[in-house]
Amino acid sequence: MLARTSVDLVLRGGYRMRARFSASCPGLDYYSGFYLVPSADGKICADRDAIRDRAGGECAIDKFRKLIAAR
Repeated sequence: MLARTSVDLVLRGGYRMRARFSASCPGLDYYSGFYLVPSADGKICADRDAIRDRAGGECAIDKFRKLIAAR
């Protein structure tokens, strides 16, 4: 089984973003769910913040990509 290298996020207003990790994030394959903990400025930024899995693992966010539905 391959570890995840990204997660898709659904934001307010129906926007979708893909958060790519700087390395694989194996904890997301084994545990249901994850946490996003924004910093004091209330934002989540690439090269600064991380996604945490339910087991306590942390996956640094390398970059974001906006997802647009094909028509």
